Amino acid sequence: MLHTDWDEYNLKGRVKEIVTTFNRYYSDTLPEKTVREYEFLNSLDHLDKSATGRYIFNDNGLLIERYRRYKDTVFKHRFSDRNLDIMNYRYDSLDIEKKLKIRGNKKYLSPIYAPYEIHPDIIRDFERPNFEDLFFSYEYLIENYLVIEEKEYWSYSILSASDSVGKKNAIHKRTVNYFDANNLIEHQEIYYRENKPKGILLYDHIEHLVMDIPENSKVEYYFLYDDSKRITEVKLLVDKNTFWKENYIYKNDEERPYKLERYIESERTFGKFYSDHSIELYNEFGDITKAIDFNDSGNDIRTRFYDYKYDYQNNWTECSMYLEGKPERTEKPTIVAHRTITYYPDGE
Repeated sequence: MLHTDWDEYNLKGRVKEIVTTFNRYYSDTLPEKTVREYEFLNSLDHLDKSATGRYIFNDNGLLIERYRRYKDTVFKHRFSDRNLDIMNYRYDSLDIEKKLKIRGNKKYLSPIYAPYEIHPDIIRDFERPNFEDLFFSYEYLIENYLVIEEKEYWSYSILSASDSVGKKNAIHKRTVNYFDANNLIEHQEIYYRENKPKGILLYDHIEHLVMDIPENSKVEYYFLYDDSKRITEVKLLVDKNTFWKENYIYKNDEERPYKLERYIESERTFGKFYSDHSIELYNEFGDITKAIDFNDSGNDIRTRFYDYKYDYQNNWTECSMYLEGKPERTEKPTIVAHRTITYYPDGE
């Protein structure tokens, strides 16, 4: 159940390093707003679910170094200096060894949002002045092979097992799982920063959606399954209101969906999502091939296409992105990403 970065970025095989470069075919005279939509807002953002920079992994599939959008000087981010970030990751080998032994439900494949993940403790080190190392640690309550609770801590130093005061102050998020008769998670309750000082007004942040919500909100996820134990729906409720929902449609007995239907309150996501309603289509390798955004009346307001070339491990090495939003592919792609992938040798 250990969630690796190979899982996170939909990588197959024992990937050691990925380096990505970009060719652009749009005019450099386009308005900056349009360029930002191509480069960041929900266009190339689909590829942020891939490794699109210089990414280096250890032999357990965990990131040890990341240069986001590596040497890509055209990259326009709304936080303009973040394209210079270099991030290093460090791990506790004993923690990884312990968590690799945790067994449970099967891993669900991209693009499914799945609740079955065990996370390693991580130290994130920004190679930027005045940035302290940030420690992420995770504790699990397991009963009868079921993960009942996860506690996620954020701190600027290592938390010892006996440091109850430090842990109380550092807890960032607590997840409580509730199971159905088949031992599948049907409901999660999320509690953020339970011990924050009183009188400080903060917003909680749902990371995978880039969504802020008012503090002390009641946050819940609900999951539905088919007879093959495949997730068919995941829904986020905030104070009993639906903020996000995804439905997954499968072909025959395949474990990976070919279609995703989404509802989201897009105005809460800082431009990450273009509209409240969208459909995404995926190929057999879990890579997006088409994305359609709809308005509230159900009319198609933007369509994008993604074509790929693959290596022998079925990881893409070239992605042609047609981002202009037209219902048919334009003659030339808007941007083409090229990935050079190296692997650990067999037996290493």
